[in-house]
Amino acid sequence: MVEIDPELIQVIGQNPLLSPFEIFNQDILKTNLQELGLNNPKVIGNIPYNITSPIIFWLIDHLPYWNESYLMVQKEVAQRLIADIGTKDYSRITVMTGLYFNIKICFYISTNVFNPKPKVESAFISIKKNDKYDLSKIDSKKYSQVVRMAFNQRRKMLRNSLSALDINRDKCEVDFQRRPEQLTIDEFLDISNNIIS
Repeated sequence: MVEIDPELIQVIGQNPLLSPFEIFNQDILKTNLQELGLNNPKVIGNIPYNITSPIIFWLIDHLPYWNESYLMVQKEVAQRLIADIGTKDYSRITVMTGLYFNIKICFYISTNVFNPKPKVESAFISIKKNDKYDLSKIDSKKYSQVVRMAFNQRRKMLRNSLSALDINRDKCEVDFQRRPEQLTIDEFLDISNNIIS
């Protein structure tokens, strides 16, 4: 168990159901999962909502070292993670995580079950690895760059938002007059694969 709050660690240690667990007093974002020496663990977390995206990208960085993950996140974030193409929730995080993960909303959690009652609703999600893509053949930096630049100006056509990149458009099957929320993961991959180094 990774926990940064020493007071919470003390409380956990007093719980007979939780005290047998080994506790690592550190920041999860600064934790090297490989160095913990765990055998294909599941990552389960009730995480601070303000660092949800960094934690999800941490899961990407540590992809070989965990099996599956279950997180409680803000409802709106969960909806962006599973958003359909062409919707307002379809965003950079949808496209980035979709390359690596299959994400499902298991259930929603009412604000009424918390004390004090929060201002936002929550969702419990499952994250499993996506085996659709051969990641060894993908330049993840180029893919990330294309997705980031496109969604940074999501109301602009791709021909404008990606104009700073040297892309061989003759080889791309993508219509650059479209906007990023209209593109599939495969189309973003097509663009990133045709960036001229």
